[in-house]
Amino acid sequence: MADSDAPSLDPPDQESDSEKSACFFIPKHIQTIGRKITDSNVRKAVKRKKAKFVTLLWNSAQSQWELEQMIRNAGRELADPENKQYLEDIKATREWIKKRDDEVAKLREKHPTKCRVIYDLQWGGPDDFPGLLARTEGDTDPINTKSVDDCYDNFGITYDFFKEVFNRDSLDNKGFPLIGCIGFRFNYPNACWSPILNQMVFGDGFVNDPENPDALVGFEGAFGGFASALDVIAHELAHGFITYAIPERRGISYMGESGALNESLADVFASMVMQWHNKQTVSQASWLIGETTVGNISKTDCKALRSLKEPGSAFRNVIIGKDPQVGHKDNYWKPNRDFSDTGDMEVVESDEDEDSDGDDSDGEIVVGDEGLPEDDDSENKVKKDEQHVNSGIGNKAFYLAAEAFGGYSWEKAGQIWYNALLSSKLPQGCSFKRFAEETFKVASNVQTYGADASGIVKQAWEKVGIKIEK
Repeated sequence: MADSDAPSLDPPDQESDSEKSACFFIPKHIQTIGRKITDSNVRKAVKRKKAKFVTLLWNSAQSQWELEQMIRNAGRELADPENKQYLEDIKATREWIKKRDDEVAKLREKHPTKCRVIYDLQWGGPDDFPGLLARTEGDTDPINTKSVDDCYDNFGITYDFFKEVFNRDSLDNKGFPLIGCIGFRFNYPNACWSPILNQMVFGDGFVNDPENPDALVGFEGAFGGFASALDVIAHELAHGFITYAIPERRGISYMGESGALNESLADVFASMVMQWHNKQTVSQASWLIGETTVGNISKTDCKALRSLKEPGSAFRNVIIGKDPQVGHKDNYWKPNRDFSDTGDMEVVESDEDEDSDGDDSDGEIVVGDEGLPEDDDSENKVKKDEQHVNSGIGNKAFYLAAEAFGGYSWEKAGQIWYNALLSSKLPQGCSFKRFAEETFKVASNVQTYGADASGIVKQAWEKVGIKIEK
């Protein structure tokens, strides 16, 4: 299919039918602010059937076979040549995934446990997957491509953390290969874990104008360095771990409150990986997520993307607004509430291009992105996503528990969260309250965690508005 019609890697529509979507590091409400929104046709495309099919192709939790069945059952929709093209695209996707998996399988014969595989798309799009094989497990010499080597190293650190701290052999505890693809599109400003591709995908993000290095080149100049950021990789791989943690590969749904819990757990494990690697105690750690991904934005008013210690305090910036995260259940945010207010700060509006044919600045159709303003919204109203905004509730609870235990976060608080996640009783649509109850149950093992552990965990959750019934 034409590159402009390729499946979008933009954060998916909040109303998507998928229960477990690709999990993006940069929240869509931030990514959308910096995106050059063109004409109203782009916004209208969000509601088209076509957008639904494109979103499902990349982000649905359902298998590709089920996707085929879904499209085949769409009745008259199949009369549209474009929909027939989607079936062909799915087939092509399955073919390159099989080719990649065959390639990785040969590597796993040599490296049955830790197995890292890094591809380079060289700024290609979905039609160019999986990219050029750049580095694999056992390659001792760096290839002098920073993003490839950093991705390889950070995969290794994350694997080692799970192995040494939890005695877990990769994401599925069976040596799951860690696959990453760097260089998606030119300056693509995000990174994600794809449950369909079973791998990470990285854009480069900020790459400044060589003629004006200090200039902010649209949103692409605001965030980047994703493959080089350990917390980004640990966060996204944690989404993969969460998928496999619950029996039968059900994972935790990425919709609504369960999606917020999913995001919180990814932040929790990412923070532990960072602290473990840096040998930091609870009091020494910054408890920030995304510190090194902040590019040409003043560090005085944008220190990171999220704060587990103080949700809502990570940034207050004229470009991306105020950090909308909440840290208490009473403040739980739901869609259709506007968080675009930036107080007394100047708001940077998106440019309009009346001659646009519906492509964004990179020539990619923007579809399936709930962050785009509706036709009756002002340009400055940007809808937040429920998952990233409310994940601060679980983040704060973990920080409070870790702080109360003291020492290293992964020794007690981390063990409790990890073992609670492994519980076979957790539903796919798990709420904060249900997960809190499971952490309390795990912490009640006096011989393992001590007599005060359950009280510490209970108090931590209650401080963020989650009441645990004994």
